[in-house]
Amino acid sequence: RDGYEVTSSWQSRGTALHAAVETWLRSGVVDPSIDQYIAEASRYLPAHPVGRGVFLECPLPGAECLGQRDGETDYGIKYPLGEDTIVFRGKIDLMEVGASIRIVDHKFVSDIDKWSRTSEQLRVNVQLLLYAFIAMDYYKKERCTIAHLSYSKDKKALEKVRYTSAVVTYREAEDEWWRAQAAIAEMAYLINNCIPSDRVPGRDVPHHPACQAYRGCEHINRCLVITGQSVFNALGGNVQETLQKLYNNLSFSDRGQLLALGGQQ
Repeated sequence: RDGYEVTSSWQSRGTALHAAVETWLRSGVVDPSIDQYIAEASRYLPAHPVGRGVFLECPLPGAECLGQRDGETDYGIKYPLGEDTIVFRGKIDLMEVGASIRIVDHKFVSDIDKWSRTSEQLRVNVQLLLYAFIAMDYYKKERCTIAHLSYSKDKKALEKVRYTSAVVTYREAEDEWWRAQAAIAEMAYLINNCIPSDRVPGRDVPHHPACQAYRGCEHINRCLVITGQSVFNALGGNVQETLQKLYNNLSFSDRGQLLALGGQQ
């Protein structure tokens, strides 16, 4: 998550706080959980009820419904990648579309000094740059403001809210878009073509930062089968050693079948 604070309990609380902010912006109803933030956050957010051109918790512009995923309606944008298709998914916390575009990502953090980002860091934030590119491409705009609105959960903190922003051009966001596609193409090649006979579980593991980012890559199980992690690391002693030897002796065809099974987990 690009160095952001991640714990299961804090993720759950963050989801609830996101919902409370969305409710406040839609209706003006203030949940007690966000009451301490309202005065400061109002300086950086549109007035409620939000009007035309303001989108809350919205799918990426141009996204289509792909069915259900994790109990929610799944939206994504399909793009060709060679002979394959990749799907970009994401939800934008707040997007304003007018003469230009502004995209705001809410961040609920324990320490606002430690976890909030600077303008320079936002300018290289892959998530926001890709959101900006997709939005500018869809709405035919040349500039987009990307921003973090960080909320401190520390009740003793003097600074409850911090707003950080940066303006990026279409060209800058497009450059990141092509870098992302190149990285995805490289990972797809490794997944589909590289099953090294000499790979060592525990050593040859995927370390790309995107693997566990956000909801996580949906191909992670296939990667882990390639490296032997999901098959062997949970096992110990002679069982692990025996299965490892059996796996090493599999034909590439049989390994391919195991790889396919890993992708269905």
